[in-house]
Amino acid sequence: MAVKRSMPLWGKVVWGLGVLASLSLVLWMLLPSVVSHFVERQFEAFGCKHVNVEIERPGLRRTVVPLVSFQKAFGTETAHLTIRGLTLDYELARLREGFLNEARIEELHLDLRGGPGAQSEPAPGEPSLSTVAATLDSVSEFLLNPRVERFAWTNASIFREQATGPFRRLKVSGTLRHEKETLTGSITFQGTKGKPYALQLTMNPHGRTKVLLHSGKGSAESLLDIESTVQVSQALHWQGSLKTNLKRAAPFMALLLPLGPDLERVDGVVQFQGDGSTKRIESFDRLLRDASTRVHGAFQASVELPAWGENSEDIAVTLSGEVDADATGAALTLFPSSSANVLVHPPADLLKKTSFLMPLREKAPVHLQLEDTVKARVSLGDDPSWYLDGPIRVQYGAKSPPIGINVVVTSASGPFRDPLSTKADVHGRLWGALPVLESEPVHAKDLRWNVMGKLAFQEPAIHVEVEKGSWVKTGPLRFEQGTAKLAEFYVSRAFPISVEMPSKKWEVGPTTAQVRLSPIHWGGRTVTMERVGLRLQEASGQGKQWQTTGTAHVRRPRLDGEGRTVTMERVGVHVQEAWGNGNEWQATGTAKILGLSSELDEFVPPKVNLAMKFDAAPALVKAGILAETVDQSVKATGRVTHDASTNQGSLRATLAPRPFSPSGTTLSRLVTPWEHPFDVTGGRLALSAAMTWGAGPRRVPAGSDDGRMPGGVMIKQGQVVIMAKALDGYYEDVPVKDVNATITVNATSLDDVTMAGPATVRIGRVDPGVPLENIALTLRLGRLGFGDGVGQPSVDLRDVSAHTLGGRVSSPRIHFDPARPSTRFTLNVDGVQLDRLLQLEQQQGLEGSGVLDGSIPITLNGKTVTVHEGHVAVRPPGGVIRFAPLGETRQMLVRAKPEMELVLRALENFRYDVLRALVSYQEDGTLLLETRLEGKNPDMKEAPPVHFNLNVQENIPALLQSVQVVKDIENQLEKAFGQP
Repeated sequence: MAVKRSMPLWGKVVWGLGVLASLSLVLWMLLPSVVSHFVERQFEAFGCKHVNVEIERPGLRRTVVPLVSFQKAFGTETAHLTIRGLTLDYELARLREGFLNEARIEELHLDLRGGPGAQSEPAPGEPSLSTVAATLDSVSEFLLNPRVERFAWTNASIFREQATGPFRRLKVSGTLRHEKETLTGSITFQGTKGKPYALQLTMNPHGRTKVLLHSGKGSAESLLDIESTVQVSQALHWQGSLKTNLKRAAPFMALLLPLGPDLERVDGVVQFQGDGSTKRIESFDRLLRDASTRVHGAFQASVELPAWGENSEDIAVTLSGEVDADATGAALTLFPSSSANVLVHPPADLLKKTSFLMPLREKAPVHLQLEDTVKARVSLGDDPSWYLDGPIRVQYGAKSPPIGINVVVTSASGPFRDPLSTKADVHGRLWGALPVLESEPVHAKDLRWNVMGKLAFQEPAIHVEVEKGSWVKTGPLRFEQGTAKLAEFYVSRAFPISVEMPSKKWEVGPTTAQVRLSPIHWGGRTVTMERVGLRLQEASGQGKQWQTTGTAHVRRPRLDGEGRTVTMERVGVHVQEAWGNGNEWQATGTAKILGLSSELDEFVPPKVNLAMKFDAAPALVKAGILAETVDQSVKATGRVTHDASTNQGSLRATLAPRPFSPSGTTLSRLVTPWEHPFDVTGGRLALSAAMTWGAGPRRVPAGSDDGRMPGGVMIKQGQVVIMAKALDGYYEDVPVKDVNATITVNATSLDDVTMAGPATVRIGRVDPGVPLENIALTLRLGRLGFGDGVGQPSVDLRDVSAHTLGGRVSSPRIHFDPARPSTRFTLNVDGVQLDRLLQLEQQQGLEGSGVLDGSIPITLNGKTVTVHEGHVAVRPPGGVIRFAPLGETRQMLVRAKPEMELVLRALENFRYDVLRALVSYQEDGTLLLETRLEGKNPDMKEAPPVHFNLNVQENIPALLQSVQVVKDIENQLEKAFGQP
């Protein structure tokens, strides 16, 4: 049986040492990987991505890090950092306390990609005042209390995508050394072109600090010079100065801030000198927030910039003042020597959209000047804000045209985070002139304006007050089919304008204004207005919605043209309410026209007052109209509706029955001058009208009509009803009494007017010398019209009848046709009393009796009347004629013809059974009667029957005139002596 031998003690020791050595070797071999992994996790904990760290095995005095790379987002930018050849030198005793003797970097690459265009909103965690202070604490800790005595790098390159200029890509080299609490350093920056920049600094937290940035080598030009002295006792006190040359420092600043190509050309000098103190200096964060912190200093700046953007150039700014700051904010005092000047012009896209601004395309100067010391303050805290107390004068444009703005800012304030909440009080003036204003639909020359007012920003609204005396004037105006020599607009009462920015609510008014216009020549007419007054009571809205009320007054407007003149004493329009939303709107109101009169070639209508009440929309207009003569003698009412989208509409009007009287209203007094041979002196006249219209054919060149728009306006149907009741009057010297008729006229156009049907006309009495009573007829007129090609209408009278001389005259038809001047008709005579007829002869001693019947053919030829072979005969059984002339007349007749003695005796009591007359009437007014008379005198029993053949010739117009004169004399005597 074998005996098992145990391992000796020394073997176990050797085996244990071997295992320990193996484990130590493994740990030594794994140490770089473990440390690298640990460091990578630490970088990732700080928000870094794509971290890669390589560390060699550490030595007793040195450790080499071949590679460090990571990616991290900073706001809108992303940093890609790569470090190669990082060497750390140390002493183990000091390393345990966290200090390094030296750190060297052979190669460093930093790429900053992205920028303001990467996103529109700030990234979460955007640096605040606290984070900035914390960053400053870290930098100051590194600079003033560094853990590395010497830090050097030889090949570092930095690229920033949003940077501009030669420092968009640059190389940096330098060293920082910390010895006896003093930090010294020298850093060189070299861009893609130009001179290198050198930064030299000396910093001692308890003594002098100096920072010098210069370009070139040796005694180069200084860009930035900072020098300060710090004293520490119970509190920290410092004083120092800063001076920088902007032109030389611009490429360097472009590395830190994206200046752009315009700001890279900045030139000028900025200087600051001041002092400060604080009791607590544990950190920058506490220093900035400590109530004991104070800063006071004076600054001066002179800045010039050739251009900025596309709309400004030749910028020059001069500032001088003082600043006092503490933990709550900073107070600024700007001295009157501060000013700013710049050349600007409106943006090109604005000029293209607004054609009338094209004359303003030339650059104009803007000058900002402090008229007195200006106080300003910036308040820090959770909601930083600012305040400014003026006055600051800002002037746009030269003192001469084309345009200028001169404003004085008296005060302004607002929060930094919400510029729209700015409050400001501004008083200023806007003036200017344009030689030509090209804008549709108005073209003007010599446009001038001078607008004064105040501007106030008060959260959340902007308030503007346009002052009294502001005006706009223009020279010759040209618009569609019209011209005017000048127009002037004056503000006669200051008016406010208020706009709320977030809600887009706005209000304007109340205000009044005056407009003066020269005569307007339009469409062959001339419109003259003595003065136009405007009154805006209220206007407000929100977004596309709006509403307003107001009035307009025009004094003594006048319209001349086409042989007529229309004048008005006054025109007033009152918009009771108007509102709209976008392209949709509606308005209601009233309008009045006082003293409307016309002077036509033919006559002058009476003065009329018009009153209208309207309801209007973009397409539809409705209005009620009341027209009344100034003396209130005639009154008419109406209602009109028109649809502009289809050009369809209607009109209904009524002329109230108007009484006429000889001592009051007559037609000749209503319409002057009255040169017509007729007049209406009594009775009542009424009128009603109804009319509809629609779209007619468009008068446009062939092929240009798309068929969707309506044409012009054409009358579709119209009707006028004229009602005469008991009208009295005269025609020439012929009285007319008691005319009654209702006439209806239809129209399809102004050139096509016809009667709707026959009209029954009844006339009580017409007295041309032979009284005609109870006249009745049926009237029908031919085609009427008002066009150039429409002549006088034909007149058709039917069933004409009248009572006269105790009998009746009638005709079945009388037709007048102006195209055929010759008109023939027959007048029937029934039951005319001979005694009434003999009275017309006015022969003393002549009387008779009998009833006459007959027919008289009448021919009308223009203004002349002829009768050929008319027949009149006595109705059986005949009648009596008695003729007893005066003695002298009897003797004269007998001396001339002795046989007349027998005739005269027979006529003393002549009873006839035959009386026939052949009637002829000549154009000169001569009436020829060939009369045959048969009968006898019963007092002459021995005498046989007598047959008379009498030829009578009489001038009828003279006879009727003499009869009319006699009747006029009788009427005058009756009026004079009150006889019935």
